[in-house]
Amino acid sequence: SEEVQALLQSLGKQNEDSTQGKRWSEMAQGWARSFVGPAGISVMDATCAVLAIGTTVAWLVCRSTVVAHSDATGGLAPAYASDPTMCAVEAAAWVLQDLLGVSFMAHVLRGIRLPNLKVACILLPCCFLYDVFWVFIQPLLLGGKSVMVSVATGQGRSSSHASGTLPMLLTVPRLNSPLGGYSLLGYGDVVLPGLLIAFTLRRDLWARLRASAERRFGGAGRAEHQLTEIGVDDPPKDVLLRLLAAQGTASGGTRSYAIPCVAAYVMGLALTFIALKLNVGGQRGQPALLYLVPSTLGVVSFEAIRRGEWRGLWSGDAARGIVIKLKERHNAASV
Repeated sequence: SEEVQALLQSLGKQNEDSTQGKRWSEMAQGWARSFVGPAGISVMDATCAVLAIGTTVAWLVCRSTVVAHSDATGGLAPAYASDPTMCAVEAAAWVLQDLLGVSFMAHVLRGIRLPNLKVACILLPCCFLYDVFWVFIQPLLLGGKSVMVSVATGQGRSSSHASGTLPMLLTVPRLNSPLGGYSLLGYGDVVLPGLLIAFTLRRDLWARLRASAERRFGGAGRAEHQLTEIGVDDPPKDVLLRLLAAQGTASGGTRSYAIPCVAAYVMGLALTFIALKLNVGGQRGQPALLYLVPSTLGVVSFEAIRRGEWRGLWSGDAARGIVIKLKERHNAASV
């Protein structure tokens, strides 16, 4: 009938449109692979690179504008307030600088990991001593201003336009200052304690997964025959829990270390701002690691000793995943 023929024609047109859409999609994917794929870069990586370059260029333009205006007017807050356009450019400069800084620190924390608490107990105190020396001891030995403070504030520039420095700092405007200016926090003051916080997060994750494996498979789950029951179609989480159960659960509880560590970091930052107000050591800047390292590392160490889990954190076993040994190739892959 005519209705059936009309229906068939409609379905054929829909199939043709769908086929044409797939053809365009395949052409776009082929174009992307031809230009991006051979270099070993994904489309997502290329998109992120374009965004990163655009953000950097925008920050450079805003920075140069702010620096030129600051040199001409002295960089006081009223000068910015009298020009709405310059005020917006100045605000964009520090926001873009902080965006670049946060992205850089996230990339560092993603690529670098502390294997155990032993490395943390060596690395963090060494950085602590380094920071204290260049802020407090170096001016006493060599005289003059602290080199660390000079570098942090832009090689002698006024901290009222910190967005004119290289993006080595996180900057936030001082809202309660009549002369403007910025509060500064170095990347190391975030990355170094962040390594310890990331270590505690991994420990908490594996502790919860091992506890879940214990609840699901029980004592029999540790037997090696559990591994032979893994199927190709099993969900990845079930496979992971079976592997953890066969390997055995780690000693220690599931109480979090990351939450006390983050709280200790916030407390250390609060102590840093108090020291700035009190002008401890007679320096305009304060070594934040002086307060952050004892608070974060001290809290984690105290909790580990109190819970009886120091040995697992010191060796890294509590934060280590699973190790899969391949008998044919005589190597291992860890998660």
